Amino acid sequence: MMLPGTTRPIVPPDFANPLPVGCMDISLSSYFLMVHKLENLSIHNVRDMNHHLKSSNVLFFWNSCNGQEVSQEAEFSLDAKPRNHFFPSRLVPRIPGKKRQLISVQKYFETKYNIALSYPNSPLFREPSGSLYPIECVYVRIRLF
Repeated sequence: MMLPGTTRPIVPPDFANPLPVGCMDISLSSYFLMVHKLENLSIHNVRDMNHHLKSSNVLFFWNSCNGQEVSQEAEFSLDAKPRNHFFPSRLVPRIPGKKRQLISVQKYFETKYNIALSYPNSPLFREPSGSLYPIECVYVRIRLF
């Protein structure tokens, strides 16, 4: 499996191998493309996606760019999207005497991980800590049976 828009493989978490019988690893974007569109969603659609995810047999989530686990309490953001959510980052050089520059989540993932996001207008996946992830970069392990 490859990171979106690259030829780099996804990074599974160390604790995730081997894949148990009856389970599947899939990106959140692929999973939700089966049941929803992903971009320019209404608040109602985003809430439906959160409800669907909470009622699924999810074992864990992880960031496929670095293999780090994502909180089980994470859910889709009602307002933040990769293209329009900005935050201060060390990836953007600081101009002396000025505050740290802001970078969009989309630009951050393009710069740090060299990936092209396929769904820049989709909801971000937000952890309670405030970390935000594009949905094509989050993988989920689901128990099918």
